[in-house]
Amino acid sequence: MSPDGRWALSEDGGNLVAVDREDGRSVVLTFDGQPLCGYGTRPGAASTARAAPGGDEAAPPVAVWSPDSRRVAVHRLDEGRVGELHLVEHLPRAGDRRTAVRTYRHPLAGEGEVPEAELWLLDIATGERIRVQMLAQRLLWLTPIELGRVWWSEDGSRVYILISERGERALELYEVDAATG
Repeated sequence: MSPDGRWALSEDGGNLVAVDREDGRSVVLTFDGQPLCGYGTRPGAASTARAAPGGDEAAPPVAVWSPDSRRVAVHRLDEGRVGELHLVEHLPRAGDRRTAVRTYRHPLAGEGEVPEAELWLLDIATGERIRVQMLAQRLLWLTPIELGRVWWSEDGSRVYILISERGERALELYEVDAATG
C-alpha cells in the first residue's frame, strides 16, 4: 500500500501492477516481466507461496514506496538459471488423500547460479521506468528490500541501498539519484 493509501501493488505474470483504490483502475507498471524473471517477486516465491498451509494466494510484491506515493523502488528478480528443489507434501489438503510434489528454485551450497536482482524505480503517474545503474545483486533467500536495505530519502529525490557480499563480511552504502538512476 502506498503511504497515502491510494495505491495497492500486485504482481501479474512477473509484471507489476498498481491499482488505484479510489476509482479501481489498474496501471501496468512493467511489461517485460516473466514468471522466472519478474518484478517484486521473492526468491522461490512462484511455488513456495502455494506450498505453505493455506498459501494458494500469491504474496504481495516486494517494493518500497517513495514518501510522496509517486514512485516505487522494486527489484526485477531473475531465477531462470537457478536449479529446482522438490518437496513432497505428505499431509494433503482437506479432501485429498494423495501426497503432492512442490517444486521451487533454490541454489544449493557451492552452486554458482543464484537468483539475481536488478533495482528499478517506477513512476506511477508518468509510467517512467529507470534501472538503477549498479550491478545486479546475487541473492540466496531474501531480497535487499525484504531485509530493509533499500529506502527513500524524506523528499523522495534519492534512494539508499545497502549492499553486502555473500558471507555478510562487508556492507557498502549507495546513494542513487531517483531522477536518473
